[in-house]
Amino acid sequence: MRDVDFSHNIIRVSRSLSPGRNGELVEQSPKSHKSREVPLIAALRPHVEDAARGKKPDDLLLSGPDGGRLTNHNARRAVDWDVLRVAIGRPDLRMHDLRHTFATILFDAGASAPDVLATLGHSSLQVTERYSRAREGVARRAGAVLDQALSGGTGKGAGAGRKGKSDRGNGPRMARTQQNWRRNEAAGRKKP
Repeated sequence: MRDVDFSHNIIRVSRSLSPGRNGELVEQSPKSHKSREVPLIAALRPHVEDAARGKKPDDLLLSGPDGGRLTNHNARRAVDWDVLRVAIGRPDLRMHDLRHTFATILFDAGASAPDVLATLGHSSLQVTERYSRAREGVARRAGAVLDQALSGGTGKGAGAGRKGKSDRGNGPRMARTQQNWRRNEAAGRKKP
């Protein structure tokens, strides 16, 4: 329970469980050997609050069926994973695939690669990119950003769907540059 921070809407992932040599569960640091923070989103907060009710600081937020550690195996059993996979038409879906889905949703929602990396606890951006469609549509997104900058933030061009202007002020600056180019062209001078 110490890892749940309701005031900041985050859950710290500071430990993991792995099978030991004799099949016992061994608590250790996460795979990256660094703790990380994951968002406690509004849609899940009521469920986390219910799970936390009446628990002591050293208790587990979520536990296995007999109050023990929650493992991949007993989590699959608890949600009837095999039936669920068939019901959604994905009999090949693995629990670990949910990490890929999470990363993809974060990227699609506009999260930066470093934020997704930190949330997933990856050691490098190359690892994070394996879990996402981040490279899909790169040219389209880059073109939209450039169109937005070149249009002076007026909403013209392919970048018109982007909200607001560049946070570095490149839109108005580029618009002034384009105005200077037009004046120079009208006066017979070439662009720099």
